[in-house]
Amino acid sequence: MNVSCYSADSSMLAAATTDGVVIVWSTSDNTKLHMCTVESKAAVTSLSWYKHDKLLYATNQVGSDSLITVFTQ
Repeated sequence: MNVSCYSADSSMLAAATTDGVVIVWSTSDNTKLHMCTVESKAAVTSLSWYKHDKLLYATNQVGSDSLITVFTQ
């Protein structure tokens, strides 16, 4: 993993790889909730939760930004 970020209530952990994959886990039971690849497939350099932990903002090394909608039950 290249970078990680807990949600505001610490119920989720988002982590990203050097090839642009972002994974979100539940911290209560360690299940994978969401996985996607940012558009440019470049290394994600920062992650930030947004809008009550429903969106994840990712920035990568080529300067592209992505908003990722996190679907949880």
